[in-house]
Amino acid sequence: MHHQLRLFSLSAALLTGCVHAPSSLSAEARAVLSRPDEQHGALVYVGDVVPDGDTAAAFRYERRVATNGTDVVATHVTRAAATDEALVVQQARTTAAGQLERFDEVHAQTATAATVVVEGSGAGRVLRYTVTRDGVTAATSEPVTGPVVVGPTLFAFALAKRPVLEAGGTVPLQFVVVAAGRSYDFELRGTKTARGFRAVMTARDLLIGLFVAPVTVDVIDTDRGVQVERYHGRIPPLCHGGPCDGEVRYRFVEPVLK
Repeated sequence: MHHQLRLFSLSAALLTGCVHAPSSLSAEARAVLSRPDEQHGALVYVGDVVPDGDTAAAFRYERRVATNGTDVVATHVTRAAATDEALVVQQARTTAAGQLERFDEVHAQTATAATVVVEGSGAGRVLRYTVTRDGVTAATSEPVTGPVVVGPTLFAFALAKRPVLEAGGTVPLQFVVVAAGRSYDFELRGTKTARGFRAVMTARDLLIGLFVAPVTVDVIDTDRGVQVERYHGRIPPLCHGGPCDGEVRYRFVEPVLK
């Protein structure tokens, strides 16, 4: 039963769902989607997103980073390539050392606004979620059991673990699916490549792994610095009528990943 419940909630968050009108989002959430790009900080990279089965980019990612005192705020905006409409805004606030403090997501396609806050310290840390979908709000919580990772912090986490990954090691992590109000246990495995290293993220639960394909990240060393070349795996926007995987190729504006 435990596996069935976990599988159901993951499927609901990642694998199924219908598209709702953005108008069912709150005024505050809609304001996040329409916020001017420069308010999110300096542009780091642009990613062209090609959903699996397509031949052209259907979406565009933009990563922007700003500092707020000792905190770092990384914002990912996903836009429709054809219209430039903001579909998903994800914002992660971390300490200077990369520890997650808060993560917010507004998803226009599913009419969902969700937040997770990391509270407490040491072994008593907890994740507290607030998820509002179609005007209905639910709150959940769970303990922190490992390094907490979200979409906007995945690359930096992999880069911090580079020595272990290049040596072929494995790094466990607690990946937050904020719209589901919970996290899932994944792990990174790495290999050294001719130009850098590759990190592959897989579910630690075999049943969940049947429904969620591995995520692959290729990190390369360039004359300008360390950059992410390619990502393949689950993407934030819905496409082809539901959640899907895709490939992202990156164009860096800043000389290095940050």
